Amino acid sequence: MDQIKTGKFILALRKEKNLTQLQLADILGISDKTISKWERGAGLPDVSLMVPLCEALEISRHVHTHHCPMSLHAYIQLAVPEAEQLDVGRRAF
Repeated sequence: MDQIKTGKFILALRKEKNLTQLQLADILGISDKTISKWERGAGLPDVSLMVPLCEALEISRHVHTHHCPMSLHAYIQLAVPEAEQLDVGRRAF
């Protein structure tokens, strides 16, 4: 999984939900520094956080391709080109 793409995707979705890093961290029961680490591409969410992360960012974990559930990794790979088009650099935190 590409850490930079994943981080950009998480950042874009978090901002779309008007959540701060601290708010998302509180929802997930982790520190805001961990969210920052993901968004900077310096790390990836632990597998145990995938379902809560999907729920918090309203990513369907049941996106189907050929009747097989798509993983968050696969969803990110499909969605990132669209997320990269967002001008997240100009949005206020």
